[in-house]
Amino acid sequence: MHYYGTRNNDVTLAYALYKKIRGHLTHKTKAFFDDAYKYFKNDGKKLARSALIQQREFKGQHVTAINAYLKNDKNYLKARKILKNKKIPFIHANISELPKRVKQKVDFINLSNIPNWIIKNDLKIGNERIDNFYNQQLLPLHKLLKPKGIIFFYLYTTKMYYQKDYKKPKHKNNPPLLNHPKIRKQLLNKKEFTSKIIRFKGLCPGDDKIVCLQER
Repeated sequence: MHYYGTRNNDVTLAYALYKKIRGHLTHKTKAFFDDAYKYFKNDGKKLARSALIQQREFKGQHVTAINAYLKNDKNYLKARKILKNKKIPFIHANISELPKRVKQKVDFINLSNIPNWIIKNDLKIGNERIDNFYNQQLLPLHKLLKPKGIIFFYLYTTKMYYQKDYKKPKHKNNPPLLNHPKIRKQLLNKKEFTSKIIRFKGLCPGDDKIVCLQER
């Protein structure tokens, strides 16, 4: 918590602590952060708030309200103990390879915001991209679910993109297509899943969403 900052107004990447972990980083990672700290004269606050690191404003809910394991030392140590005592397989693969690599049925699949990167934000080809994502990624992943299993992914508030007009698909800050209700509806009405959207306060003003697709 000292490294990242404990409140919205003291967000930092503390240089003193970076030096302690530097020896454990890859050469490429060290080169990146060495140059970054040099550019910002070892000022961790300026680095943390720069375009190199920060793509979302530090407003709204604090990170500890979203990541409960960062709330205090007790929560962090509990999460660390759970992870240490569990045998968690790590599979290095892209989303299209996972259905062939995972050998067991699962209760949940967290896609984070991967769908945004696959579908992107061009309204002219939105329907085609939705169908491709569904057929090529979601349906194969669907076969990995246990009965009533859930696939979920995130949709961030459109306010983080500083752009509300969906009629400008070439605008560099145009929100991903799945933020568009009509496009999203096309994905949520598929027969293999029942769907639900959960809204919550994120780091930026406005509501973030979790889209849940449950196996019928």
